[in-house]
Amino acid sequence: MPLVIVGAVVLIGLMIWVGSELEKKRRAALREVANRLGYSFTHERSSVDLPFKLFRRGGSRYGSNFLDRVDSAAISGLADVRITLFEHHYTTTSGSGKHQSTQHHRFSCAAVEPGIDLGQVVIRRENFGDRVAAMAGFEDIDFEDPDFSKRFHVSAKDRRDAYALLEHDMMRTLLEKAPWTFETNGTVLLAHRDGQLEPARVELLDRLMHDVLAALPRTLVNNERERRGLNPVLDAGAAALRD
Repeated sequence: MPLVIVGAVVLIGLMIWVGSELEKKRRAALREVANRLGYSFTHERSSVDLPFKLFRRGGSRYGSNFLDRVDSAAISGLADVRITLFEHHYTTTSGSGKHQSTQHHRFSCAAVEPGIDLGQVVIRRENFGDRVAAMAGFEDIDFEDPDFSKRFHVSAKDRRDAYALLEHDMMRTLLEKAPWTFETNGTVLLAHRDGQLEPARVELLDRLMHDVLAALPRTLVNNERERRGLNPVLDAGAAALRD
């Protein structure tokens, strides 16, 4: 066997070994931060059964590195909110025949079940394409806060759900955070952005979701309390932030 081929085989083997060792270290670090923040942790792959388009894209779809906890104080006025942080993967292909290549896409995600019906709303950072569409007469949902309307593109199946969710405290919270995309579908809230789940991102995502849950409007929280047969409270949801 020519030395060039032997060298290539050795190099490929070394790259695979290095990649495996780095992945082991990442998982160990994820487990450590999960324990510190009060999450259970598993790195096992499994399908993600959530009602969002992200989880229906491409092939070889799976979630991994799941961190899970139930928080009894995340929303003032409601108890026991499940928060799950995880990494999602899928593949796409381009080209054909000998020139076909596979692209791997990884996303850091957080899925929360706040126990409140939030409708179907998508909140993401505005991009150049959105501005072009606006010039052509296709507008997103605008709000009284000009900074928020300038930086975010908001769409909803029913505009009333977007207005109910995005009150002042929620808009201020989202403006202060990194460029995550937020989507709601009924009682599930999803946050995601591209890139694998690193320990530092876990801590950021944990803080992000707690801040977002704390900023849920008092009206929505008290509506859910009423649905459960509970009396409304003045410090429900975001109102507790102003005490």
